Amino acid sequence: PTTKGPPLVMAQQSALAGRVCALDPAEDLSNLNPIHGVGAAPDLSLTDACAAAQAGHPALTAWDPTVSVFAGSRHAKRLASHGTLGPLTLDEVGAVHVYTQESPLYHTLNAALRQRDRQTLTPF
Repeated sequence: PTTKGPPLVMAQQSALAGRVCALDPAEDLSNLNPIHGVGAAPDLSLTDACAAAQAGHPALTAWDPTVSVFAGSRHAKRLASHGTLGPLTLDEVGAVHVYTQESPLYHTLNAALRQRDRQTLTPF
């Protein structure tokens, strides 16, 4: 990414890019298959979705989603009280919040998204 601005801004952008885009440069992501069936999946509550992901993936068995779900739900309710949910439901906003927390879910889901075998995404 191109950075623009004073040196402090450029350093912050560079640090953010390194943290957000920590990809292996040798990793070939150019030929990933589309993810099908997401729209047909049933809507679940945030709690049920986290439980389903946890039950369906061995790397998440030790993860306790209780705190993540609480924080995600609280964030969604705060946005709703300000009228800034946009087109998303409380559970959808909470899910985005839970996903972006530094947790085993984040690392496990990102690894699954980079796999060519899209069946690895089934628990999610």
